[in-house]
Amino acid sequence: MFDIYYYGRNAGRLSMIKNLTLWETTKELNFSGAIDFNGIFELADSETPALLIIDLEYEDPNYYDLLDRVIGSHLLPSILFTKDNSFNGARHLFLLGADDCLPSGESQKISESRLSQSIVHVCRNHESQIFSNEMNDLISTLTETIFAGKNDCSPIVLGIIEQFYQKYSDSVELRIALAKTFVYIYQLILQKKYYLSRFLYLGMYQHSETYISKTRKEIEDGWCSYYERIRKLYTLFNIIDVDPATYRIGKYTILQVDKDPTLQDIARDLHMNPNYISHVFHEKTGVRLRSFILMTKMERAKDLLHFQELKIGYIADLLGYESVSYFGKLFHEYAGMSPLEYKNSLGLSKKPTESYDL
Repeated sequence: MFDIYYYGRNAGRLSMIKNLTLWETTKELNFSGAIDFNGIFELADSETPALLIIDLEYEDPNYYDLLDRVIGSHLLPSILFTKDNSFNGARHLFLLGADDCLPSGESQKISESRLSQSIVHVCRNHESQIFSNEMNDLISTLTETIFAGKNDCSPIVLGIIEQFYQKYSDSVELRIALAKTFVYIYQLILQKKYYLSRFLYLGMYQHSETYISKTRKEIEDGWCSYYERIRKLYTLFNIIDVDPATYRIGKYTILQVDKDPTLQDIARDLHMNPNYISHVFHEKTGVRLRSFILMTKMERAKDLLHFQELKIGYIADLLGYESVSYFGKLFHEYAGMSPLEYKNSLGLSKKPTESYDL
C-alpha cells in the first residue's frame, strides 16, 4: 500500500488529485490528502511507503529546502509540478532526484489520465525489487559496519560494485543501477541519522552524464572514500547520543549550522539555560560545546566545497565568518589543508551537471 500526499497551495490541483478514479480502481494506492512542510520529514522518518506530489512554486519560502533536503536527499519518491517546462529545467529536476516532472502552467494543463499514469509508474518503480538476497545482505552489512564505526567499509563496498558488474553488461544500465543503489543506501543511512545529510554531498554519485563517464576504478575509489567518510562522521557525531538533552543540543547545532548557531540561539530555541547547556554538553560528551560547533562548521564546509559554483568566500560567510582568511586558518588547523587545497583534492575538474541552489 502506497500513501500519496500533496504539498502545495493549488486548491484546484488538490481537488483534482483527490477526485482521481485511480483511488477506486487501484486498491494498493491511497490518497492521504495535503501535507505541510514539517510533515514531510515526519513521513520520511515513519518508513511508510509513500509518494509525494509537489507543486513547485518559486515564491514558496520552502522552495530551496524542497530541492535540497527533500528531492536532492531522496527522502521520498516524488512527482513535481513545475512552471519551468523547458528541457533543461526538467532535466535538472530529474538529475536532482525527481521521479517525474509534470507541467503546471495554465496553457499545459495535465490530464487526469497522465497524472494517474505517473503515480502508478513511480509507485511500481519503487516497489520493484532490484536487489538480490546476496545484495541486500551486503547492503545491510555495509550500513551495520558504518554505524559500528570501527572497521573499514571498502571490502563490502567493492563487493557491492562487483555484484552489479557481473549482473549488467550494458554500461548505461550498469551506471543507472549503481546510482539507484547509491541513493538507496543513502536513504537507509538518513533513516537512522538524518542529521548526517548536512555533511554528505550526493550530487556526483547521482545518475548523470558525468557519472556515466566514470571508469570502474573511479567509481570504486569514489564509493570507498564516500562511505569511509560517513563512517568517520558517524563516529565523530555519535557523541551526542549519550542522553536526550545532549542529543537535542547536538542535533540543533547540526541542523542549524548554516545559520551560525550561538550558545544564546541554542538556549533560546531549546528553552534551556545557557550555563546548563555548556555544562551538561561538556560533562556528557567530554567535548566543549564551542569545539563541537567548530567541528560541525568545518565538516559542513567540507560538504559545501564539493559545489563548484560556491566560492570559498561565500562558504565562509554562510558559516558565520566575516574574514575569509580567518575561516581558512581554522579550516587548515582542522583539515590539515586550506579550503582551496581540499576543493582541489576532490578531483572536481569538471563542473557537475547537477546544480544546487543553497
